[in-house]
Amino acid sequence: MLVGQPADVQQFLLLTAIFERFCADLCDAVTEQPAGQGLSILEELKRANLFLVPLDEKAGWFRYHHLFQQMLLGKLLSQKGPDEIADLHRRASKWLGHHGYIEEALHHALKANDVQAASELVEENSQNLLNRLERHTLERWLAMLPEEVVWVRPRLLIAQAWLLYRQWRLRSLDVVLERAITALDVNEETFKSGEKRFLWGQIHTLRSVTFNFIHNNFQRSLEAAEHALLYLPLAERGARSIALIFLAFAQRVMGEKNTAIRLLEEAIHDPSHLSPSHIQAYLGLCFLRLLAGELPQMQQTTQKFLMFAAENKNANAIVAANWVSGLLHYEWNNLDAAEYHFSVVMDHRYSSNFAASFNSMLGLIRISQVQGELANAQMMIDGLRSETLRLDISDHLPLLDSIQADQWLLKGDLASAQRWARSYHPEELQEVQQELEEGLIAAEGLHFTQRVIQILAHLALVHQGLGCMEAALETLEGAVLKAQPGGFIRSFVDAGSSLVPLFQKLHQRNIAPDYLSQVLEAFNNISLTDSLLDSGSKPASYESETLDLLTSREEEILRLMGEGLTNQEIANELVISLYTVKRHATNIYHKLSVTNRRGAIRKARRLGMLPS
Repeated sequence: MLVGQPADVQQFLLLTAIFERFCADLCDAVTEQPAGQGLSILEELKRANLFLVPLDEKAGWFRYHHLFQQMLLGKLLSQKGPDEIADLHRRASKWLGHHGYIEEALHHALKANDVQAASELVEENSQNLLNRLERHTLERWLAMLPEEVVWVRPRLLIAQAWLLYRQWRLRSLDVVLERAITALDVNEETFKSGEKRFLWGQIHTLRSVTFNFIHNNFQRSLEAAEHALLYLPLAERGARSIALIFLAFAQRVMGEKNTAIRLLEEAIHDPSHLSPSHIQAYLGLCFLRLLAGELPQMQQTTQKFLMFAAENKNANAIVAANWVSGLLHYEWNNLDAAEYHFSVVMDHRYSSNFAASFNSMLGLIRISQVQGELANAQMMIDGLRSETLRLDISDHLPLLDSIQADQWLLKGDLASAQRWARSYHPEELQEVQQELEEGLIAAEGLHFTQRVIQILAHLALVHQGLGCMEAALETLEGAVLKAQPGGFIRSFVDAGSSLVPLFQKLHQRNIAPDYLSQVLEAFNNISLTDSLLDSGSKPASYESETLDLLTSREEEILRLMGEGLTNQEIANELVISLYTVKRHATNIYHKLSVTNRRGAIRKARRLGMLPS
């Protein structure tokens, strides 16, 4: 204790002196000099209880009072110049990076205005983040770097490209890949041969995607995938698996169906440990079967895929397996099963590919519409639109606009649906017919049986609208004959109830009578909301409306809420996902005009929906 000073001031000065020693020792550690007295200083601080708080049981991390932080920073700024402070930041960045604290190291490098070091930190660690599915972290790191720096460094551009692929922003991906190619050509001499080959392998992998989806150039997609597999090392399983799936897609489109299937089956049966190749091969084979209209064969693959995902407990596999299973069951009109599988995808949506979560959410919206849960459907449409706009994925907006138009029709808002329809060209049925016929030729050329079925169904509606009933029946019969082996249902039902008279006439002509009976039954089970709209009736009161419009699943969940079960316990009881329980709970709250579980139970008891 210092003589002649009040006790609190003496303690303050003592603490200041101790911290100065501690900071000096920390600087020694940063510059990798001998550790000095760091541990003894920490012990001295703990014994004195001078605002030092351990953050873990081992006392390896500590927190000190924010006022001392301000004091030390003030003293630093008063004693050191900008160059010296920048040097401290560089040394801190080096130490933190060496010990694995990458984000902290990145902050210090940027504080030192050392953009080169910051860029190298991101480049060196981007692959690990992608492998661990930590794309949000990588997105944040790239955003911390100046854009003009990212756009001239090939490795940063390729990291950006992988982010865009995961978000399914394919048009932006196409632009970034062209920029990466230019940057790689300009900086070619700075890379060793092996690294340059590796970077080209990643570029070719992603170009196989853009050539397929953006340019519809399947020959170039095939060539890019072949180059990727040639350039990428065997250990680079993630990129190789994507090249593999798009090689198979290109082969299938170009008429080499058996070659494509054999390629994917070989990858599935590869005896090596779990890898992205297994997952992508299962996923690719499911989609090849779906596009070919081979739904029973697709079911066999999805069942194996689900077992594979369950055994390996891999998030990527769980998402992909449930996604394709949801698509299959939805097409077969097994809506409970489809809802379950789509909900599992949404449970993992923060680690899944955007395409999987987007399409799964579309499926859940359709199911909500079919079940008459229009408020819930609108909520999901609005949420999905916000996320799509945030990611700037304009290609997905027409799908959302279409499903929104269906929503307006179901709600009886014909004016809004008509405004949407007028915003799209063509306006005349003859023009629609021409576009559909052109699309039909393209789909048949690509061997996309699923798409052919859907186009024929809509073309039949156009013929019907033009008064050409025989052409409509002939067209729809062609769709039925292609759809029957796979058992397609929703591709017809989602086209609209105007198809019903045509199906009835085909049924009378004894065209696939058993199959058409299933299709007509699916049309007959369209939601309660449709029935209310068709009849023009409205519920007599709010309370009767609530009682009528709660679905059987919502009634089950409300009953279990009343029994005191948690959301997770309800999910276990009903064998549904936690996401599905929360979604139904939100819908229940909306229908009962309450904001929480307690309010829902109280209101339901008052209405006689639950026992008092």
